Amino acid sequence: MSPINPSDIFDVARIIGGVPVLGCLPGSTSARAGVRFGDIIVATNGHPVKTLDDYVRARRTRDDRVSVVVFRDGAEVEFEMGLSKVFGIEEVQTYLQEQLSTVMSLPQMSSKGDPDDRC
Repeated sequence: MSPINPSDIFDVARIIGGVPVLGCLPGSTSARAGVRFGDIIVATNGHPVKTLDDYVRARRTRDDRVSVVVFRDGAEVEFEMGLSKVFGIEEVQTYLQEQLSTVMSLPQMSSKGDPDDRC
């Protein structure tokens, strides 16, 4: 199986209306639950998720557990997880820098969404 291209993940997320997962912090609750690179979050705590803002709002509706439905390999998969480990700022900063580097290497899209139309 060939590696998943991050731009393909964004394309699928845009088509189905969800938030792409570009990875999880190693050891995080999400990683331990099984959420992985390439998943597309479509619901959190029973609320539809089409944008990162939707995810954040839905995530805040519970503070003890979180339910996440992802689109993976053509089907929806649900994860229920407790919220336990809190990461330090250094871990989060390192992770976000890695993710930003991945996103910045993707082709730029115009406001029309054409990946070949460079900004």
